[in-house]
Amino acid sequence: MTKSAVRQSAGVAIQGGIIHRQLAELNFSILPSRYRKYRKLFSFTDDNLRAGGSCLPMIPIFWAGTKTWSLYGGKSMSQVSSTPMQHWISHKVLAVVFFFSLCCSAFTQTNAQVGKESGLWEWTPIADHHHSIVEINSAGGTGTGVVVEIDEDKPLKGGFEGYVLTAYHVVQDDNGDGKIKVKYRNGKRARKCRIVHSDEQKDVALLWVWVPDGITCSPVASDPIESGDRLEFAGLGGGSQLKCCIRHFAAVASSPSSLEKIFADVPLLPGDSGGPVFNEKREVVGIISGGWFWFNSGITTPSGSLIRTTWPARASNVGPLKTLIAQKNETITQR
Repeated sequence: MTKSAVRQSAGVAIQGGIIHRQLAELNFSILPSRYRKYRKLFSFTDDNLRAGGSCLPMIPIFWAGTKTWSLYGGKSMSQVSSTPMQHWISHKVLAVVFFFSLCCSAFTQTNAQVGKESGLWEWTPIADHHHSIVEINSAGGTGTGVVVEIDEDKPLKGGFEGYVLTAYHVVQDDNGDGKIKVKYRNGKRARKCRIVHSDEQKDVALLWVWVPDGITCSPVASDPIESGDRLEFAGLGGGSQLKCCIRHFAAVASSPSSLEKIFADVPLLPGDSGGPVFNEKREVVGIISGGWFWFNSGITTPSGSLIRTTWPARASNVGPLKTLIAQKNETITQR
């Protein structure tokens, strides 16, 4: 069976293209060994394998398609002399492949990063440090956050005590009620999270949370960034799904960035607020606040609603973050 034949019969699997890397590896292992050598043809990278198993049915369909193609040696149906039963079976298999291709293509569009095709952002590859990103739900709405500490000396019901940084305006309506909810990338949720320290002026807040097993944290950087430093912004703007479609894109710190504020010539969407800004070491150097000016960029939510875009990006620098963590450590010491 030729490589071109495999590409054609497996095109649907490429269109689906949102299977988690580990699941893709697992399911390729069930194929006969002579097909596994074609794995590299499908570019199973973390960039296009995101949603974790929603297109797993494509693996056996791909296998069936390649078997059918191999029966005909890569020729079209009209070129092959076969029995009516062979034609019937072949057309049924190809029809099923086509059907699943449409389904997975639609799923990919629904679960893509919001704004992916707009050309407004330089997207970065997905990486391990993105697993520390969380979704914040409070009385004021939904935003983004990042796990910065996990206290493994304090186990708590299948996890540990920990701390999440977010923007103050994302959680300001909690009013000390302790009803903030945090959702993790593994689908687990923490309830009754509370603000332990915050700075309204700097628009940052530190939350006490329960962190489930398997979640990693991203440390806060020691040094602030300066104008010209390369950064990565990450958030859940526009209703992007936490499990598969975090918005993470490159930026460069620009003037008038200071020891307390970061500015960058990139736009943001509602919902990116509270998301982390990473330096090149993948440390947290800031928390997204928002932008200054609003404009219509034509970007829509997964449900098709138009959303406004804000520019330029504003975030806290590392100084206010370190202050909140120092206040937390001082409070713990005084107990």
